[in-house]
Amino acid sequence: MPQSLLLSSLAGVAAGLIVAAVFIVLYTRRQRRDATGVLELARVEAERHRADARREAEAARSQVLLSAKMDTFKLREDLER
Repeated sequence: MPQSLLLSSLAGVAAGLIVAAVFIVLYTRRQRRDATGVLELARVEAERHRADARREAEAARSQVLLSAKMDTFKLREDLER
């Protein structure tokens, strides 16, 4: 194999490796950025779910307290009769 053909082949392989490395780096950065965005959306949604759960728990607690107060009031009325 002539030396010039060997050098040309090696230059082509080296160029291919460089292009592949650049592609891999860019692809990895893009994937990481996309994953960060998805993770942030998941965090926001989780916080929203926590807030909804807190609100629902507070409403249920208030409902139970109101029901207990009404029962207490009825029992006092029955005792006074």
